[in-house]
Amino acid sequence: MHPAVHCFLRQRNLAWADRTGPDAGVVAQRAFAPGTVLFESPPIAYFTHVDPTPCCLHCYSTNPGLRACSRCQAAVFCGPVCRRASSVHGATGFCAPPPSGGPSNLTLSPDTKMLGLVLGRLQAVWEAGLAAKVPAVLDALTDEAGWDDGLITEVERSVLVFLSLLSHVDKMTPSDLAALGDTAAKARQAVPACRFLTDPTFQRLASRLNRDPDTANGTGLFPSVDFPNRFLLQCLGRFTSNNFALHDDQLFPLGDGTYPLGALLNHSCRPNCVVMYGPGGLMVVRALVPILPGEELTGTYVDNITPYAQRRTQLAHKYHFICGCIRCNRPAVSEGPSTGLRGTDAVGDWTAVDRILDAKRTDASLGNFQNQLAAACRAAEARRPVAGAAGSGLPLLLSATQPLLYHLAGLPDSGQYQALLSAFIEQLLPSTNSHAGTGSAQGLSPPFNLAYFKCAAQMQERLSQAGQWAAAAVCGRVTLVGYLLAYPPNHPLLTLHCFTVAKLLWNGDPGRAELDLARTLMTVAVAGLRVTHPPGTPVGEDAAQLARFLQVAGGGLLV
Repeated sequence: MHPAVHCFLRQRNLAWADRTGPDAGVVAQRAFAPGTVLFESPPIAYFTHVDPTPCCLHCYSTNPGLRACSRCQAAVFCGPVCRRASSVHGATGFCAPPPSGGPSNLTLSPDTKMLGLVLGRLQAVWEAGLAAKVPAVLDALTDEAGWDDGLITEVERSVLVFLSLLSHVDKMTPSDLAALGDTAAKARQAVPACRFLTDPTFQRLASRLNRDPDTANGTGLFPSVDFPNRFLLQCLGRFTSNNFALHDDQLFPLGDGTYPLGALLNHSCRPNCVVMYGPGGLMVVRALVPILPGEELTGTYVDNITPYAQRRTQLAHKYHFICGCIRCNRPAVSEGPSTGLRGTDAVGDWTAVDRILDAKRTDASLGNFQNQLAAACRAAEARRPVAGAAGSGLPLLLSATQPLLYHLAGLPDSGQYQALLSAFIEQLLPSTNSHAGTGSAQGLSPPFNLAYFKCAAQMQERLSQAGQWAAAAVCGRVTLVGYLLAYPPNHPLLTLHCFTVAKLLWNGDPGRAELDLARTLMTVAVAGLRVTHPPGTPVGEDAAQLARFLQVAGGGLLV
């Protein structure tokens, strides 16, 4: 990795562990507390979706009155203030009327649009001064001690990292490469002439930084393909396995972005970092949980609640590696007995998590679960105790989350999280669940899996839309089991779900028990949002307001 990367990381008490193959990654040089901003990175290029709901490219507002950029028609803004503030949009060279005879910017596919944006940005950065710095940049590859990090700008640093990212084109089939070639051709039609592609100095820089196997210096995979077209194919390959989905503060998708520095984070199905976004596409990487010196920083490339086999397939197909994180670096998921999580360092047997989530269910057992959940929802709407309506299995499931919630809410003497999580898992395992059966009315066997999670989530959505808040809250408490299993403490998906269930309980004319649970959930949500969201974000303000209501109604938060 180029010394510019080492300098960037060193300034932030991080380091690049340049190990062989996929084991290379970013490691902590000191301890970091949850919520610490580990680093920030502006994008090389990004865009927000205009369909079905357009949002401002700079502030992500979806308010009425958004106006399309008068030049390119491909981006929308709240008004002149956001348009002027969007420095990335103006710097890409893509903000221009489509060339005569070329495709409309509005009809381009996401990959074509991103490639056009990146090519425009590379051209602008190259002409603004990077071309003159190439000799010093290349000399640093063999003389790191002589590198002057003040020589380059932050966007130039991102470009150098982008040129170093693996594209995995060597793993693609001829048909995949042909499809990428079509995309590249359309992108070149949509942007001004990319003169840098034929500049021998840029070609030398890109070839020296390129880490793809057998493609350096124009040899190997593409002996008959000229540099410009080969480079475009590699750019598209880098997008596939390194780009990020831009999202708002509630994790709803907004668009896509190219963040080379963010791409340095490896994947884990139990990540210790979270990626959030500020105005103008700024990426902010925060610590989710305490990170110790020497520990690798990890994000996540796929949803952590995805079944084990699907995660493996997605990571292998799109990102070209077999996951070796603490949830995956173990024998294949089996039906044998499990000992839960061993030790406080979370390197024990995580097989149990996926055994629960991936447990096979018969139509009869799923139908039994639906009947129990429907009965519990009716009881909640009628203000009757859920336990009296749902038999033995569902109340056990609902009560099993309480020790973990109390810990996440910061209650004193609530126990160690790892031990509580292990006990929670053991309760849900088929081999240790005292209520396990064959799907009878007396219980669930086991009391949870992904089919139940999806069923409860769908019921929660329908009941919320119908205004049946108390019933929807019951479904939300069931899906909370899945969130607690799949996501680490402070993960925004977990904390936002706690916030949602607390709102449902509050709207459902709660009694004392429901108020107490809502206060616990809001304490978890507020604590988690402080870790992942900066002060002043809309969701944080909403959470603080509900927390104040609950404090007045229930005598104060739990912490």
